[in-house]
Amino acid sequence: MQMPKLPFFLALLFLCLLSSCAGSLPQAARLNAGECLARAEEAIAQRNYDEAAGYLDAAIHKEPHNAAAYLRHGEVLRVLGKDRQARSTYRAALKNLPDSPEKSEAAYHLALLQALKFDTLREALSLIPGLAEDSAEKLDLQGVVALQQRKFREALQYLSRAQQFAGVQRMGLVLYHASLAYHGLGDPENARASLFHAINQTDNLAEVKDIERFYAQLAGRGSAD
Repeated sequence: MQMPKLPFFLALLFLCLLSSCAGSLPQAARLNAGECLARAEEAIAQRNYDEAAGYLDAAIHKEPHNAAAYLRHGEVLRVLGKDRQARSTYRAALKNLPDSPEKSEAAYHLALLQALKFDTLREALSLIPGLAEDSAEKLDLQGVVALQQRKFREALQYLSRAQQFAGVQRMGLVLYHASLAYHGLGDPENARASLFHAINQTDNLAEVKDIERFYAQLAGRGSAD
């Protein structure tokens, strides 16, 4: 018995739904989440960040509990200047991930985005209690909040303590925030010194971009926006 044919518009809708489930790249439809992550890293190595974002979006659709996909997706979106989409990605991570270090990492980056990019301290402040006590992340975030409140000396106190707990992966970001605080105090020498050390202690793509932009501002070649 021959199966009835779907009307054209229903067939088209079905194909669209299949594509959306794979994320924004149709070629990711037949890949599993791990393969999408691998393709994303290949695209990042070639600086094809739009394609990387598509593969990472697909990985999240396929595995909504894949912490690595959320964190890398947020990072790549920030490199692309898509801060609102990055914010949505981190919020989705908080909603879908179980309690874990990766979920805390997403909360930390969400709070920094809210404080530094959107100047919205309410959500940033609400996320502080969820971070580990005396952790580099909590102290750094407290420093950033003070920075945005123009309490530059208080910010530096928090950031100085954060450096005591920061590992290799976190030190560059803490030093970058210290550079912002020194700049706020009108201390260009320490601002440049902190920024110099920051750029040599991070490999996070979005952080590198922010640091380079601020370095250009200090050198008089552009703005921080």
